[in-house]
Amino acid sequence: MKFIALLLSTFLCTSGLAQESLSRADVAALNEQAYQIYTADFARADSIFQRTSQVAAENNWAAEEAAARKNLGIVRFLAGDYDAALPEYQAALSQFEDLGDEVGQASVLVEMGNFFLKRKDQARAGELLDRAARLARAGGDDVLYGNARDIRAMMDLRAGNLDAAGEALFEVLALRRRIQDTVGLSYVYDHIASLKANQGAPAAALVYLDSTIQIRELLGDRQGMAIAVNNQGETLLVAGDTAGAIPYLERSLGMSTAVGFTDLRQWTMGLLSQSYAAVGQPARALAMQRSVQGLKDSLYDVATSAQIAEMQEKYESVKREAELATRGEQLARRTTYLVLALLLATLLVGLLFYRAQRQKQRRLELQRQAEAALRDDRLRISRDLHDHLGAELMLVASNLNRLNHQLPEAPLEPVTKQVRYAIEQMRETIWAVRLDAATWSDLFARLRGFGDKLPHDGIRFELDPALADVALTPHEVLNLFRFGQEALANAVKHARAANIVVSARPGRFSVVDDGVGFDPAAGGGFGMATLRERAVEVGGELFISDDAPGSSVEIEFKIQN
Repeated sequence: MKFIALLLSTFLCTSGLAQESLSRADVAALNEQAYQIYTADFARADSIFQRTSQVAAENNWAAEEAAARKNLGIVRFLAGDYDAALPEYQAALSQFEDLGDEVGQASVLVEMGNFFLKRKDQARAGELLDRAARLARAGGDDVLYGNARDIRAMMDLRAGNLDAAGEALFEVLALRRRIQDTVGLSYVYDHIASLKANQGAPAAALVYLDSTIQIRELLGDRQGMAIAVNNQGETLLVAGDTAGAIPYLERSLGMSTAVGFTDLRQWTMGLLSQSYAAVGQPARALAMQRSVQGLKDSLYDVATSAQIAEMQEKYESVKREAELATRGEQLARRTTYLVLALLLATLLVGLLFYRAQRQKQRRLELQRQAEAALRDDRLRISRDLHDHLGAELMLVASNLNRLNHQLPEAPLEPVTKQVRYAIEQMRETIWAVRLDAATWSDLFARLRGFGDKLPHDGIRFELDPALADVALTPHEVLNLFRFGQEALANAVKHARAANIVVSARPGRFSVVDDGVGFDPAAGGGFGMATLRERAVEVGGELFISDDAPGSSVEIEFKIQN
């Protein structure tokens, strides 16, 4: 224990994490202490588990790398960075499957169940949690089995299946007590409190929540305490005591903000907005709802916009009434026709100027809205590809990989490779779609990464400095990247060349090799047709040369910058 405490102190109190020398025992100890690390500091935990996974990968410590990547996924999920959490979970699951580690797989599947539950994909969450419970039971891990059953019970509770939820929760409670799992006890007490609140027994719910808070305070779990205090407020809301719930919710908001618990912060702010509105404080409700909208990945459904509009209308109505009353008093003081005439003339001039300015602002606003809508559509499409299709493909690859290990001679290996190639293609498309803007330097950096994966040592990249910072649209980036990929792959596969040069200068982008050449009049094939289409997509023209030795494919174009 003294060794672990010293190790944690070193990592939590220094800023030179990347320079620390870690042994295999160090990495294993940090993975074992993951709960204490991430409940203390999300940002530091992210750095620690990035470093441990990197060290484990460099040394081929597969089990330690899988555990570190799972822990990194947990940290990012709790911090609200969902897009970054899922790839870590998927990588960890694949590594545990390769190792044949049932308990490791169960530990990741529990976290992935939580992830899809957050995304409101009940069917996928239930499937993963049931699989986790089976693997944990087979591996003899009572803690993980309890975790899977606990979360599954909460799904039943939210679906209104109170009897099924209660049966599972009290099974988990008995298990936690038997194995003296203090951390797990705090969570099952929390969940039983939710059950009691839904059964109309708020007093019993508060007793269980007090037990939860006592345990988490002893553990120093600030995130867990924030959750439990929030749940006290929710219990009072269910009981109809909105005014009594508000102090608990405000305290939970302060606690979650202090520890960077974005997910809980968003949820609590939503509850506070509704509570303020219910007790007749529309201004506070509106301000809180606006704050929620300003945070990434709101937990609220599509009704949020309607709620904000309703609150805005109520609040603006009060403002308009006050303004009209003030203006009426001012007009009443006007006693002469001259003053009234001057006022009307001034108002008329001001109105005309104001109208002209408003029309100009409206045009600018419509333009900004159109641009924002386009960006939002691109981000939504890329996020849907990443979260849903990407997750599906990774699970398909994972299942194929597991089947390969079970069957003789790995007959599914070609299919597995095709799926992983599809995943890589999708990631490259997502990369281009998510860009608001990119440069030729960004494009060449991505092409270098592709070239490094090809089985050829003579690939060289030459970018004219005049183009380095020239901007490209996402459409142009994707087509030029695909053009470069196709041309490079053709040269490596067919040219038998010693040297291949990818170059760009103003008005031209080319891939040239010193190989055996080819006959462009022989039909071109599907690959050449694709290259021509890419050239047209960027407003250019394709030129092909087979002056042996060597050949070249080149786009001549004019890109507006």
